[in-house]
Amino acid sequence: MAAKFAKWLLFALLSPSLAQAGQVSGPADLFELAKQNFAAATAELELALAQCQAAEQVVDLPRADTIPASKQDLLLAVNYHNTRLKNECSGDALRSFYVAGQIVRTLMPPEAESDLPGFELVDDALEYWIGEIRAKAQYHDAVSPERRAAIEAQLSGVTAPFDMILSWEKSGN
Repeated sequence: MAAKFAKWLLFALLSPSLAQAGQVSGPADLFELAKQNFAAATAELELALAQCQAAEQVVDLPRADTIPASKQDLLLAVNYHNTRLKNECSGDALRSFYVAGQIVRTLMPPEAESDLPGFELVDDALEYWIGEIRAKAQYHDAVSPERRAAIEAQLSGVTAPFDMILSWEKSGN
């Protein structure tokens, strides 16, 4: 493990030197490659989001009056789990999109503006993960560990993205 890391570190340290020595594409070529990677990541994300949305189902949620938790507690739990599961579904594609966008931003010449479709959404991608952290914090701040345990036991079968509104309505909450 340490040997692999040492090789990787050596390569990472030498790569910029090789590029400066002209053995790797110049800055304009790097920017073009970054734009191509971003376009591919955008297409991958669009596909992943469409697949995640198509896979959403209406799931059986517990009724708040059948567990030792309030309707608000249950709603916070359902919101957090829905957000987390959607992020898990699109996670790899979303990470690739975000990283590719940041690479384009880093390599973009100062005088250039990106006209890449979807580029304006790069910063919004971060909001998916921030939203999950916010939802978890709200849930954990508002709901005691005992009530969370009761809710979690009822939600243990919910393992894929779901239509939160339709599922909530179906539950009768």
